[in-house]
Amino acid sequence: MLEARLKAGFRWPTIRACNGATFVKDGWRQVPLGREAEAKANEYLEVRMVGELPAEAAAAPKADEIPIDEEAAELAVAYGIDLGVREGPGAVVPTRTKGITLARVKDAIKSKCADLGCTEEAMAASVVHGVDLAAVEPGEDGIVTISEVLLAAGIDPDA
Repeated sequence: MLEARLKAGFRWPTIRACNGATFVKDGWRQVPLGREAEAKANEYLEVRMVGELPAEAAAAPKADEIPIDEEAAELAVAYGIDLGVREGPGAVVPTRTKGITLARVKDAIKSKCADLGCTEEAMAASVVHGVDLAAVEPGEDGIVTISEVLLAAGIDPDA
């Protein structure tokens, strides 16, 4: 199992890394399974191998080998969701056993829409028509709808 802690010279007492795990200066913390390479590459962490890898580590998919549900992948493309993003709005966090599922992609879409202040239909339309949602003026309610996206694309929504 891999453990990590903050390097002594780091300015802050804690850091969040490896998909949200908290690391401190004064103690070793276990690196989440599948995040070993990320921990080793982090310039603020020192890492060490302790004991043998747990049995589930051998069975756990590596970060670049995560299974992706075919329908989830199609939906992600339709909504412009990057399946490689693991943190923040629109992040797709794979399940431990099934990888990236349709439910996880739907959660990512809702999260990104909430962050951008738009409806799901507006988000899909922005991908189809190549419209940057950040540049679209929201409606009176402060939400970007499909109508505003179509207008930004030069399409009459009432046609």
